[in-house]
Amino acid sequence: GKTAIEQEQMTGLMGGLVSYIHAEAPAAVAMPCIAYGDYFTHPWATKIEHEDRHRELTQTVGQLFKGLDVSVYLLLYGMFLYDIEDNSLKTLDIPEEDQILIRRAQTYLAILYSRYTKHLIGPQTAANPR
Repeated sequence: GKTAIEQEQMTGLMGGLVSYIHAEAPAAVAMPCIAYGDYFTHPWATKIEHEDRHRELTQTVGQLFKGLDVSVYLLLYGMFLYDIEDNSLKTLDIPEEDQILIRRAQTYLAILYSRYTKHLIGPQTAANPR
């Protein structure tokens, strides 16, 4: 879409922008959408191939998340952000206090995900993944 409203409707990530604009800021109905290039202005990576691959992956993730509500989108984003193995934490020489913080975030997000799936599909189905 060309407008922020069209973008929200197209992605299926209904964050409340449409209702906010209609209720509080009707002059923003034609506000342009945010494009990938607004966040990632070339050159930002060490190689153009990395930029191209990032754009492809971002689009793929966006398609996978289409139709999900904002809460699960944010939850999955957080899980991806903190997804790092213990041996990588040590190899990358990440300070111990940061490692503790990362593990806490991983635990917290896993609990939230478990609760979300139980709420969404029921405790019996969530407890028996296939």
